[in-house]
Amino acid sequence: MKKKILQVKLFSETACFIFIITSITAAMAFAYFYLQKTLGLPPCPLCIVDRLALILVALTLITGWVLSVCSSGKTYIIRHYTYLLNGLWLALGLWASGRHVFLQRFSSESGSCVPIIHPDILDLLTRAFAGTSNCNAILWTVMGWSIAEQTLLLFVLLSLLHIRLFYIAWSRDGSHGR
Repeated sequence: MKKKILQVKLFSETACFIFIITSITAAMAFAYFYLQKTLGLPPCPLCIVDRLALILVALTLITGWVLSVCSSGKTYIIRHYTYLLNGLWLALGLWASGRHVFLQRFSSESGSCVPIIHPDILDLLTRAFAGTSNCNAILWTVMGWSIAEQTLLLFVLLSLLHIRLFYIAWSRDGSHGR
C-alpha cells in the first residue's frame, strides 16, 4: 500500500497560505527584532498601523483555514468571507504604507500623521507601542528603499497573492458558490 504524501503545487491555495504567513512572520520579526530592538528605531504610528494590518491578515488567514478544515459542509462561505476580510486588512495596509511613502517622498509636512488618524487613536497607538510621531523621517534604507517603501512593496505582493487566492477559490467553488 502506497502512502499518500502531501503535495503542494507552486501557486496552489495551500502554497500561497504558507508563503503569506511566512512572509508576514519574517517581516514582523525583522521589523521588531532588528530594526526596533537592535538598531533602536522606534516605529511611527503609520508603521504601527502597517504591523497591525499584517497581524490581522495573518490571523484572518489562519482562522479561516482552521474553520474550513474543521467544518463540514459549505466551506466556500468561510473562504469567501476570509478573503473579503483580508481584502479589507490589505487595503488598510496599502493605504497606511502608501500614505507613509507619500509623507516621506513628496510631502513637506513635518512628520504629521494626525490628518489621517484621529488624534485620540493616534495617541493610544503611539503609547501602546512606544513609537514616535515622526512619519516622514527616513531612518533606514536598503538599496535606496525606505522601510515604508519596502512595506508598500510587501503589501502590493500580498495583495496580488490574495487576488490569486480569491480567484482559485472562486473558480473552484463556482461563481455562485455551489
